[in-house]
Amino acid sequence: MKMSKHSAAALGVALATAFVFCVCGMGGKSTAQVAFSATGSKHTAGKFALLVGINNYKYPDRISPLAGSLNDVEEMRQLLIGKFEFPPENIMVLKDSQATHAAIIDAIQTHLIAKAQAGDIVVFHYSGHGSQMKDVTGKMISGVDETMVPYDSRDPEGKVFDISGAELHPLLLQLAKKTKKLTFVL
Repeated sequence: MKMSKHSAAALGVALATAFVFCVCGMGGKSTAQVAFSATGSKHTAGKFALLVGINNYKYPDRISPLAGSLNDVEEMRQLLIGKFEFPPENIMVLKDSQATHAAIIDAIQTHLIAKAQAGDIVVFHYSGHGSQMKDVTGKMISGVDETMVPYDSRDPEGKVFDISGAELHPLLLQLAKKTKKLTFVL
C-alpha cells in the first residue's frame, strides 16, 4: 500500500509547517542555517529523523501483518532527503525485526534526544499497528492509553508489550526541551 497523493501532500504540509519556524532572517541567514546552542555558540542547524515501519511482527498469530508500513517509511525517507534536504546519514530507519520495543526507545534516546540541539529539525515517524491499553497513570479520562505496537510486542510470556503514550510522553518532552522544531507522524 503506497502513500496516497493526498496523504503525501498532507505530510508535506505538516513537514513544511515544521520548517516555517525557520524562515526568520538572522544576519542574512535563516535560523535553519544558523542557530545558537544553550552555551551561545553558533552551530549549523541539523536535521534528524527516526523512521519506524513494521509490516511483519514477531508473533503473527497475535498481531496480523500489514502491507504498507515499509512503503510509508521509504516514501518518508525519500521526501525528507529529496524535498527537505535531510542528510541521509541523519535518518535512522528501523524496519520489521529491527523495530523492537527496546530498539525504538533506544533510538529515540540516542539518535534524536542525544543529538538534537537548539534550532535542529527533528522528525519521528511510526508506521505500524497502534492499539490501546489500560491507563496506568490515572490521567486519561477515558481510562485507556494509546500505544504503538513494536515488532516484539505481545510476546506469549508477557515480557514485552506495546509502547504506551505514558512511556513515550516523557521522551518527547526531553526532545522538546532541546528543540521546538519537531514533527511527529504516528
